[in-house]
Amino acid sequence: MLTATVCLIGLAATIVSLRTWRKLRGTTLSAPCAWAAASLALVTCAVGASAISGDPARANWAAHVDYLAGITTVSPFVALLGAKRPQDRAWQLIVAALVALLAFQDLRAWTTDGSLSPAPHAAWRWLTTGLSVMQLLNYLATRHAAAACLAFAGQVCLLGGNLLVVPVEFPQRMPCGLALVSTAVFVAAWCEREARRSGDHAHDIWLEFRDRYGALWALRVAERVNAVAAHQNSRFRLQWSGFRQEQFDTEQVENGPSPDADAIRKTLQTLLARFLRSA
Repeated sequence: MLTATVCLIGLAATIVSLRTWRKLRGTTLSAPCAWAAASLALVTCAVGASAISGDPARANWAAHVDYLAGITTVSPFVALLGAKRPQDRAWQLIVAALVALLAFQDLRAWTTDGSLSPAPHAAWRWLTTGLSVMQLLNYLATRHAAAACLAFAGQVCLLGGNLLVVPVEFPQRMPCGLALVSTAVFVAAWCEREARRSGDHAHDIWLEFRDRYGALWALRVAERVNAVAAHQNSRFRLQWSGFRQEQFDTEQVENGPSPDADAIRKTLQTLLARFLRSA
């Protein structure tokens, strides 16, 4: 009964991910969202198949199926790393290739050596662990921090000892991992319901971009905006919480005209046009 309930929760989270994908179509977040929906569906199927087959079957194939489903949870973040036009579509081939390589390591051991449990090479374990930790750190300073923590905890459960963190091995780790990842989807969707309305369009889309794409892309965009602002001798700088006006010495200001904030905001909108539907 518990496993069936968790599978229903996983199915609901998959539907929420698909609805979010439809909402984000036209932005470069649509591909990571599609990968997330596919991963949730696979993990849900793996949990359901293991429950239907019973415990004796786990020694034969279920552990490998659990691993193969679990490694797909890194695909949304890998897709996010290439979420900038025009390379975002071609980047999905890299995401698919990475998942295939991670899967191939286990499929080869399973079919040729008859291994009873997944045993990926240490290099692949380091890679998977690094991607999971990066995903967590990417969102810790955003309003999706709670969802990121839940997703990371879920990945630790789903991948168990195949991550180079505290090994998690207990009979219900797969249903527990699915429940945590599904809850992360619900929490993220709930946070998205709270639209930002400050009266400043550029400020609002910056905070939305920062929260949705995380620190890796936000810091990169802020660096580009501030480089343009410095070149134009503008007093305005884009910080984590939005635009701020800084004070400079008189000699630096007199080197050239200082454009108003609208010019710098326009720079931000131009950069975000490579990510969003319309900035």
